[in-house]
Amino acid sequence: MYSVLKNKIKNTSFGIKAFYSVNCAKWLLYSTIQLEKSRIKSMLSHLTKYPKTIQLPITYHCNYDCVMCGMQNLKNLKDFSPKDLEEILSDRLFTKIQYVGVNGGEPFIKSDLEDYIRVLIEKLPKLTDINVISNGYFTERILSKLRVIHSMCEEKGIKLNVSFSIDGINDMQDFHRGCKGAWEKICNTLSEIRKDQSQYCDSINIICTITKYNVFRLTELESWANANKYKVTYNLATVHARIDNYTKEKDFSIFADEEATYMAREFFYKKATETNDPRYYGLYLYIRDHKRYAPCPCQYNKWVTVTPNCYISYCATHSIELGNGQKESPYEIFNGNIPYLKTIIDQYCPTCSHYMSSMSAEGWRIIQKERLNQIRTF
Repeated sequence: MYSVLKNKIKNTSFGIKAFYSVNCAKWLLYSTIQLEKSRIKSMLSHLTKYPKTIQLPITYHCNYDCVMCGMQNLKNLKDFSPKDLEEILSDRLFTKIQYVGVNGGEPFIKSDLEDYIRVLIEKLPKLTDINVISNGYFTERILSKLRVIHSMCEEKGIKLNVSFSIDGINDMQDFHRGCKGAWEKICNTLSEIRKDQSQYCDSINIICTITKYNVFRLTELESWANANKYKVTYNLATVHARIDNYTKEKDFSIFADEEATYMAREFFYKKATETNDPRYYGLYLYIRDHKRYAPCPCQYNKWVTVTPNCYISYCATHSIELGNGQKESPYEIFNGNIPYLKTIIDQYCPTCSHYMSSMSAEGWRIIQKERLNQIRTF
C-alpha cells in the first residue's frame, strides 16, 4: 500500500518536484560534508611547525573587573618572570616568530614590564612587531614604560603598537570596565601620548569589545573616535578560555538579548557597506547566520599562546593548556598535539567570532549573491 502510494505521488508533477528537491538536498548535504572534510584535511596538511605569532598574556592580575571578563578568578595564580620567559623562548619553536601580542590582565601592572620586552627582543631574532594591549589606567607608569620600551624597539627596528581597550564613552566605559573613573583615566593617557607620540609608540589602536550593554551606544564611540582620528577595532564578547569567563556568558553576550543581537547585526552591516571591509561583513554574517565565514591563523598553527603560568596553548579562545613550557619542550608540546587541534577545528571554529580579520570565499559568494539579488529588485 505504501509503495503504491509512494509511486503515485512520485509520478505527479508535485511528486516529481518533491522527489528531486529531497534528493538535491541530500546531495547538497553530502557534498557540503565532503567539502568540509576535505577543507580540514587540507588545512592540517598545511600546518606549520614554527608559528609566526605569540599571544603573550604576561600576568593574571588586573585592576579592572570587566563585565565580560573572568580574569579576577585567576588573580591568585603566579605569573612567569622575565627569566622564566627567557628560558621558554630559547626553545626552537620560537625561531620564526615575527609578531608578539603582549596583554594580560593589565601588562602595565608589571613594574618590570620593560624586562619582559627586552627578553622578546633578545630571544626572537625575526621579531618585527610588538603590540601591547592596555586599559590605559596607569597614566604615569604607561608613559614612563613606553618611553623605555619604544626606545628599545627603535634601536632594533621593531615597530611598537599600543592598543587601548575602550568600550564606550563617559559612564559606559566606567560601567563596562567595572571601575569608576576609567573613562577619565584613558582620556588622560591618550592625551599625554598624543602630545608627542614619537616618544611612546609607532601607532595607537582602539579595541572595543561589544556586549549586550554597549551595543546600543556604539555610535557615540564612533563619533568620538572619528573626531580624534582613532581607528577602532571591534570584537564580539564571547566565552574565552584564557580569561575564564564561561559562567558570565549570559551576563554579557549580545545573543542573550534579542534586541542587542539585531542592533549588532545592523551596526556591522552598516559598517560593511560603508567600508567594504571583509572583517565587518564576516561579523555581520556571523551574527545573522551563527556561522563563521572567515579563516583563522590559529587553524594553521601560525599562532601560539604562552600563558602567564608557563603553559603552551593553541588559540587563547578555546584551547586547553597543552603542557608546561618550562618542564617540556614547547616545540614538542605544540607539534605533538595535532589531533587535539583537529578537535578544536571541528568543534569550535565553525561558531567562533575571534580573530576575524578577513572573509572566506564562501562568505564573499553569499555577500555578492545577495548584492545581485538586491540590484535585480530595482
